[in-house]
Amino acid sequence: MLTGGSIDIWFKDALSAGDKTILDGDATGPAGGLIAAHDNSPTPNEIQDVNIANEPKVGIAGSTNVVLTKPSQNKFGRIYLFSCDFTKKETFYVNSSGTLDSFQADGIQQTFDLTYGSGNGSAIIDLSHGKISEEELVTTSSGTSYIPIVKINGAVQNEREAFETTGGHYTIDYIAGKLNFIAIPPSGNTVTIEYHVSGPTHGPCILAGPPAGKKWILNAAEMQFSKDIDMTDSLLQNVIVDVPIFDGSGNYLFTAYDQKAAQDAVYKTIGSFLDYTYGSYPVVPALGGSIRGTTQDTIILRWEYLSSMELPSSLNARMKVWTKHNRAFKGERATVTVYGVETDE
Repeated sequence: MLTGGSIDIWFKDALSAGDKTILDGDATGPAGGLIAAHDNSPTPNEIQDVNIANEPKVGIAGSTNVVLTKPSQNKFGRIYLFSCDFTKKETFYVNSSGTLDSFQADGIQQTFDLTYGSGNGSAIIDLSHGKISEEELVTTSSGTSYIPIVKINGAVQNEREAFETTGGHYTIDYIAGKLNFIAIPPSGNTVTIEYHVSGPTHGPCILAGPPAGKKWILNAAEMQFSKDIDMTDSLLQNVIVDVPIFDGSGNYLFTAYDQKAAQDAVYKTIGSFLDYTYGSYPVVPALGGSIRGTTQDTIILRWEYLSSMELPSSLNARMKVWTKHNRAFKGERATVTVYGVETDE
């Protein structure tokens, strides 16, 4: 009831027969009465959850593999940050270096020893055999691929597809550093291979930040350990930024690059991860077969940040995770996945 600009709401302690007829059983009303006509199903949300399976994926050049999904129904893009495998040196592409080997074929030699390999503590970067998620999106800082380029007399050759037993012109032993041709190159031909190397001092590392004009807001992370994991080194985490320096009058002097935003978070043992984690998922048993599967059970630990970690591109802010002495872990698998959103800064 509206009275002098105010609203009075009156509640009845009992309903009359006429009220009940209107609400419950008025056959002449909508669908036999208001109550009978009411649909109890939830009202659809104005903004529905986004099906990320059909959203575009974008790689970030020169950083840890990132999948950006771009929902059209809000201003945020979802971020999935996939790390290298901390147990596989051939996936340590951050800080790896490019090189070129050249050979003269003699018509006899089928396998060529590359300059770098396990014999000198190195490994060839391998981003084509499913050792890390979304590996096809990873590029160098100049936007080129880490996948080796093999040529015979300048003609590009094709690597045999991952897990296949036929096809292609060659295979590579990425750990030992060997190039093997399916058919022996003819005598006198020049064989070249461009590839990237994870050297003796290169350890596992996550290093990633938003593109110009954007900001990442990270809110959760998960770590996947195979049950046979052997933690051989301390794991460190920090945010790296570029800090502009000004004098007392506000005049720009210089920029201090690659500064740590805080004290390193240090995980010295598996116990450190267990102390910090919010919990774990049920153990994932070995599955998938001997070729494309896992041979060990997998434990997944989850972190949810109490306050979101913000990385603004204006400071060239990057998340960094690395091992203190650049050692690889031992075991079948150890990876990190970070979740968040991207928005305009």
